[in-house]
Amino acid sequence: MRQFDRYLALPEQLAALRADGRGGNVLLEILKFLGILVLAFLGEMLAQMLITFVVIFATIWQAGGNVDAAAGIPDWGVTAMGLFATAGMIGVTVLVIRFVQKRKLSTAGLSRPFWKEYGLGLLAGFAAFALAVLIAVVTGSLRITGLSGSFAAVPFLVLFLGFLVQGFSEELLCRGCFMLSVARKNSVAAGILCNALVFAALHLLNSGIGPLPIVNLFLFGVLASLYYLWRGNLWGIAAFHSMWNFTQGNIFGILVSGGDYGVSLLTSELTGSALINGGDFGMEGGLAVTAAMVIGIVLVEWRNIDRIARTPMPLTEP
Repeated sequence: MRQFDRYLALPEQLAALRADGRGGNVLLEILKFLGILVLAFLGEMLAQMLITFVVIFATIWQAGGNVDAAAGIPDWGVTAMGLFATAGMIGVTVLVIRFVQKRKLSTAGLSRPFWKEYGLGLLAGFAAFALAVLIAVVTGSLRITGLSGSFAAVPFLVLFLGFLVQGFSEELLCRGCFMLSVARKNSVAAGILCNALVFAALHLLNSGIGPLPIVNLFLFGVLASLYYLWRGNLWGIAAFHSMWNFTQGNIFGILVSGGDYGVSLLTSELTGSALINGGDFGMEGGLAVTAAMVIGIVLVEWRNIDRIARTPMPLTEP
């Protein structure tokens, strides 16, 4: 697959990774990543338990010791705890990158500039999902019914911050850790393919999953990989991922990969064909998102090719 790398803008981090002589073949890197994945999920579970304990304790203490108060934690609060628990996944992934893979964090894309890339990523994530919404509305598969009666500023802000953590955790794991580990001794195209497949597989237990949602999740993984290569750091695609999810569930009030996040700015009603709007899985399970992903991939790859033309970055053979 190395011949495809000529069409990809290779990040500077990859040259440093290849120079140290570490890494293995694709199969070995996949097997190693499965172990990393188990550790990452354990880290998330531990963080979930810790956050849950702290929130329940604080709720009971605030209620003057009334244990029954713990049952009053709102649904959005439970959702937020799950989102913030992905910080445990971030912690494990950072430790793996530094002490197992023996890489600097900068080789995972955690390098400057931050604010510019993060801001651009937030805008791009919103625009990409808004495009999918526009396609669904034009085709009669989605109707935005108005402002949501469930909207409240505090839950809205807390969930936004939670999605910032959750989006970063998945991008650090899949793109910053796994994709570059595969590309270290193999082609970048192989790294893109492997991490996009793994990203889709991570969502196989989600409610409403099916063939088209899996295809769309794979395409999202490809788009995220290409965006990372185009911008040369992880901040932008982490912001893109976070805003993509937040825009679905908390701005338009649409299911996010089969999950309902409760508090939204707007309410939307799925109408017409589930093939276009995704039905029970949400928009990510429909052709509207497929079209948005394909358009995004074409645009970002065009930018990749343009970057290669302007600043040639020859492939360094491992």
